[in-house]
Amino acid sequence: MTDKELLVLAARAAGIPLSFDLNRIDGLTNDYWNPLDDDGDAFRLAVKLTITINNDCISDADYKSTRRAIVLSAAEIGKLL
Repeated sequence: MTDKELLVLAARAAGIPLSFDLNRIDGLTNDYWNPLDDDGDAFRLAVKLTITINNDCISDADYKSTRRAIVLSAAEIGKLL
């Protein structure tokens, strides 16, 4: 599954309407939304979907993998909708 497909499913799970402009994915406020790259977007997605994150597993080197895990979890939820 591509990153774009993951983001679409994650947005569906969180009820975030998206629009596409070239390679950008814009959220409702037309701000660039990408929880794969942005810690804040990933954290808000996790909170909205009540995805629990084990803090013992997070270090500076693992932020990218933590964001991806959140998006993957959200995408699985989005598949069910």
